Amino acid sequence: MFSLEIGFGQRRWSTDGTDATNGTDATNGTNVGATKATSYGYRSALKLTATTSINNELNFYAHHQKWDFDDVTIPRFYCGRKAGDGVAAGYIALEWVDQIEAQYLYDSPGEPGFLDIVRIAANFHAKAIKNPTLLGDIPENVPRKLNAQFIKAGAVCSNLDKIIEKEPARAEQIEVLKKFTDLYDKKDKILELKRETCPIEVLCHGDLTQANVLWERVDEQLRLKALHDWQMNHPGNPMTDLSRLFALCIAPGVSNNKRNEYLEIYFDELKQQASPAQIPWETSEKLIESFERIFPIETVSVCGLLVPFIPLMLRTCSEDEKVEKEARIMEKVYKALDLCEEYIKKWHQ
Repeated sequence: MFSLEIGFGQRRWSTDGTDATNGTDATNGTNVGATKATSYGYRSALKLTATTSINNELNFYAHHQKWDFDDVTIPRFYCGRKAGDGVAAGYIALEWVDQIEAQYLYDSPGEPGFLDIVRIAANFHAKAIKNPTLLGDIPENVPRKLNAQFIKAGAVCSNLDKIIEKEPARAEQIEVLKKFTDLYDKKDKILELKRETCPIEVLCHGDLTQANVLWERVDEQLRLKALHDWQMNHPGNPMTDLSRLFALCIAPGVSNNKRNEYLEIYFDELKQQASPAQIPWETSEKLIESFERIFPIETVSVCGLLVPFIPLMLRTCSEDEKVEKEARIMEKVYKALDLCEEYIKKWHQ
């Protein structure tokens, strides 16, 4: 059996940013109709790049065997077709994976499952360290294109203000974060910081969270069965993947010491997987420093856009579930913002 993933590439857009067509959101299969784009532009970004992202993922599956991905657990790829050039919908046919469980942004899979993702990330990050030429097979850096178009300081600040509406006591913290967002209008500076903290590029997943893992239950614990949704794969700094993972997948109550312990596990695994090539950090302490410097760059914007989209994420939940699950999402957001503030004051002021 196989599953079919379809990306719709042809849509019409009016000059004021509204969707001028009625149709299906290619990211989740729900009917969205003529939807006004938010000030942040995230919904527009998803629709406008449907063709680009489906083609980017198809390119990944077309090359993954050449990239020596046999030891990375991903769904089996059968075939696919690009969108664009008159083709309204691209598709990817993948293996149907049985007996799996889903985890969402309000979930935390537990330490064994979390470390499964940490280790598989170290594995695929090591691929380009051993063989840098594989990055030449990726024709376009999709996340960089998206960020240049849609991640703007003013829009991020507008969404951070929505957090103050939910939690007025965080107003002072939000002001610190809003000053930091000036960096989002200095894309060259962000690239400079990323190259400074990791002078070589690796293959990044681009959206590494528990929601993009197919989970199985083993001895009452969730374990990674396969990693999917490679639409945002790109050459980049591995701290991009780790920032998303540590902000949204890890349980909010995890201590700083435990977080550093997880990063040390990643360091050891990356060193082993990349051998005999040298990894970009001489010590785990240097890697942790790189993580702390990149984490707020990747996370402030993500936290800002999550809050206005919580109703969309919870649209299929009952009213009682919505209250409890929104609280769990916000607990993660608040923890991530606390870390952003800490790292901004430590490294960016």
